[in-house]
Amino acid sequence: MIVRGYQAFLEFEQAVYDGAAQEGMVIELFPSDREEFDHENDWVDNNLKIYYSAMRQIAKLIECGRLPDRTTIKLYISNYANQDFKYIADALKSGKCPADFKLIIYFDFSSRKARDRYAKEAFLKYWIPQLADALESGQCPAGLDIELRHPELSHPMNNKMHARLNQAKAVYHQLLAQQQTVALVQGANQPDSDLGRLPKEVISLICCFLIRPASMPLNVVAQYQDKLMEISASCFLDHYWSFYSSSLSQLFKTALQQILGADLSVRQKAEKIRRSAGLFLDSSLSGLENAEYKKTEAVKLACKYRLFEPQRVQENPESSGEFRLNPEFGRR
Repeated sequence: MIVRGYQAFLEFEQAVYDGAAQEGMVIELFPSDREEFDHENDWVDNNLKIYYSAMRQIAKLIECGRLPDRTTIKLYISNYANQDFKYIADALKSGKCPADFKLIIYFDFSSRKARDRYAKEAFLKYWIPQLADALESGQCPAGLDIELRHPELSHPMNNKMHARLNQAKAVYHQLLAQQQTVALVQGANQPDSDLGRLPKEVISLICCFLIRPASMPLNVVAQYQDKLMEISASCFLDHYWSFYSSSLSQLFKTALQQILGADLSVRQKAEKIRRSAGLFLDSSLSGLENAEYKKTEAVKLACKYRLFEPQRVQENPESSGEFRLNPEFGRR
């Protein structure tokens, strides 16, 4: 869903604080139309007021810890609005930024006026270092993506911006891989954890993939994914007793037991598990009305162990454990 304009942004902001905002929202904060104002100065002043306010509001949304995953914010930066970005840069390092958060910054310094040349220099001097500092801090969430877009792609100053940002992104991905590897090894050393059940060779394979993904052959990556699917199904069965099961979830449980006990290759087992999980999900949540959710602990447990893509379902933001099929899945 796309939210356009400052007024719509204010409504989205309230939905976030109320816990009613959905995952995957795209917020576009572009300038107001010049035709809406009698004088250019009024138009400029209005845009300044909106974007200076929006900087702090976006930062507060991130820091409140309730911004949904996969949120995208598109900011248009005019020739004048090049201040107050520090609030967003600090928020990215707050530990409250959601996973897979994307920030797209549009800026247009196409004018040759002296003030616009200064704006370019200010952007390079202040904005880019703040972005780079956030990315290199080791405090940003997984999946963070920051993108610059502007018309003068060949301008030397723009090349400097992209070069510095790309350098920071490389550091960010390296730090993230190291953090994930440490967390993985620590989890695997806990005997009562699900990670503790993983064979050592699988742990080693995942660590290598996190640190040097480009060096891993695709067939090796596929093998590790198939093995994890088999282990996830076993974990699901181990925890199945913890809730009251329906006849449908009992059938799914029986199917998983038969698959895991069959004389099949790891690849064949993984394919059958994925197919069975997909059928179980569709059967469990089909037939619901628009905006209707269904309480199902079996689907919640299957989500936890990723027996199907998490994007296939939407959880009720107002009631944990209630799900519906994602109508947008498969259309992207």
